[in-house]
Amino acid sequence: MKLRFTARWIAALIALAATAPAGDLASGQLLVEELNCAGCHRTGRSLHSRPGPDLSAIGSRTNAAWIYHWLENPRHFRPTASMPDPRLAPPERADIAAYLAALGAPPQASPKAAQFSLDEGQELFNTVGCLACHDSNGHSLEGIGSKMDPASLAHYLADPLGVDPGGRMPDLALSGLEAENLAHFLVQSRLPAFEKTPPAGDAMRGRDLVQSSGCLSCHTLKEHGRELHGTFAAPEMPALRNDRGCLAEKPPGNVPDYGLNATQRLAIASFLNAPPAQEEPSAVRHRLVKKFNCQSCHEMEGKARLAFPQGQSPPSLTGAESKLRPEWMKGVLLEKQRARPWLRVRMPHYGDAAAPLAKAMAHGQDGHPGDSGWPEGTAAEIAAGVRILGRGEGGLACVNCHYHGAEKPGSELLAPDLTKMAARLRPEWVRRFLWDPQALIPGTAMPAFFSAMPGEEGRGRIEQILHAFGAGTQMPTPAGLIADAESYHLTVGDKPVILRTFMPGSSTRSIAVGLPGGQNFVFDAELCRLRYAWSGGFLDVRPVWADRGGGFAKPLGKKWFTASDAFPLRFGDPAQLPAAVKFLRYRLDDGIPEFEYEVDRYTVRQRISAATDGNGIVVELHIPDSAPQAWWADVNASNVEVSAEGTTLEGRHLRLPATARSTAVIIRPKR
Repeated sequence: MKLRFTARWIAALIALAATAPAGDLASGQLLVEELNCAGCHRTGRSLHSRPGPDLSAIGSRTNAAWIYHWLENPRHFRPTASMPDPRLAPPERADIAAYLAALGAPPQASPKAAQFSLDEGQELFNTVGCLACHDSNGHSLEGIGSKMDPASLAHYLADPLGVDPGGRMPDLALSGLEAENLAHFLVQSRLPAFEKTPPAGDAMRGRDLVQSSGCLSCHTLKEHGRELHGTFAAPEMPALRNDRGCLAEKPPGNVPDYGLNATQRLAIASFLNAPPAQEEPSAVRHRLVKKFNCQSCHEMEGKARLAFPQGQSPPSLTGAESKLRPEWMKGVLLEKQRARPWLRVRMPHYGDAAAPLAKAMAHGQDGHPGDSGWPEGTAAEIAAGVRILGRGEGGLACVNCHYHGAEKPGSELLAPDLTKMAARLRPEWVRRFLWDPQALIPGTAMPAFFSAMPGEEGRGRIEQILHAFGAGTQMPTPAGLIADAESYHLTVGDKPVILRTFMPGSSTRSIAVGLPGGQNFVFDAELCRLRYAWSGGFLDVRPVWADRGGGFAKPLGKKWFTASDAFPLRFGDPAQLPAAVKFLRYRLDDGIPEFEYEVDRYTVRQRISAATDGNGIVVELHIPDSAPQAWWADVNASNVEVSAEGTTLEGRHLRLPATARSTAVIIRPKR
């Protein structure tokens, strides 16, 4: 069976100018940098050019047959190759192949090689980030087994920057066994045409050709520790035209052929002929984000290209310049700092090549607001903030999801380390986020605790949290678990208790609410609806918080209502389910959450409280005036009574009042 491994990546860069306006300077600069035009042509411009891989030990990575056929035209092997057709005659290719194949000794197979698993290699390929660049539309890996054997490919995958410091193939922090698994999976793909025995070549003539034909304009090569220099010379960049040399429609035989189309040639010439100018930080950022393919994984002023399972999406980079501290961005891009160790996809490390990106990300499109600095709290102020972060009295149980140093939370909905907030984030952004999370990160599971509080209470509590964050790694551990089993029983006093946790019979985005008087319910934020209700005790959270955590919380009372699987609120036709529902946020109304969600683009607010006599619950609906006739369809349960003032029962559906857009649906257990 023939295997194919291909991907979207350099294709977007090499073909970028094809869809750009004629003479587009940004596209021209991107092409000039990606094709490393400055490797041959002298320039007075400041460019972030991409050099080619080091050739000092290329013979340890591949073989003479592959080199010979590759040099015929790299795009025959990889359509997205940035290396041009060097326009070499077959004897010249044979000579160069003989010379390069003798450089470096093949690496010894690792002891881990015998333990390899093709299934685990395929799983790594699909999850750690390879698909960001190597999916079906971009940088092809087809035939990689004809170029490299498992040992050489595993050696390369373990340290790609050692061969290609230009950073286009980043370091994905693979362990030795992971590199072996991935290498054995990839080398199954072969191209027999690239394995045909080449003509015999003369290595000494090949060495001379490597120096004279321009190879060393892009590639480095050391012999016995001493760098070999090229003798190839080309015109200065400002003298280039889009109808001559490499930029000609049909390049002459004495220059390399990059396969450029007319739009690309014009974009390059326009950039080279434009007077040098200081590039705006936003333009630098936009260009480098494309160069490093950030938007494959990160949402950034548009949806990320790859889809990830719930809880596994890399963070959004929209507005990152006002969110992240420059020191942190530099640490992530250049020093391997990471904030989300639970993600299966790995933040790639590009080495020093990412230095311009780190600088550009710190100076985004609109600049960033000045920070007042992280507040230095007293011991009492820090303790007050830590109390809010914990699970004890007065706490919001932030440690359910957030790491605290080396302590991993029990929840599967994981969030970054509380002790690194001050190192990562700008305090002004944190203030805005805690006040209204959805405004900055739409769809976040973080609730708006504080904007629903009266007066300045909410902002005061946010400042207390900032004092705790400002303590950094010296932050005391928030209140957590106690050994006594009964301490895991959450009780409800005279105020509602709200917990985002795992609940049986509901999604991972469940919100459990305990109401004073003994009525409790679960709202499913993923499906935007009430799932069930029970009376009596609230929750046993030991499965969630104790030991390794991650289990389901247990309702302590008696379940008396389970909603049907169909969404209950309908507009227009009562028999027609909504086409789409989308959770927006929830806010607290007198301590009770008011959920806000969209049903077919109509924004609905829903508040669930206890019935005045304590027997059942009241679902208060606030429907926009622009919505059509509304219906409540969840009236079929045999053990409950469903009613609403001003409604009529038509068949199995309640017709809600057309004039009063606020309706209270009462659900009671049958007597």
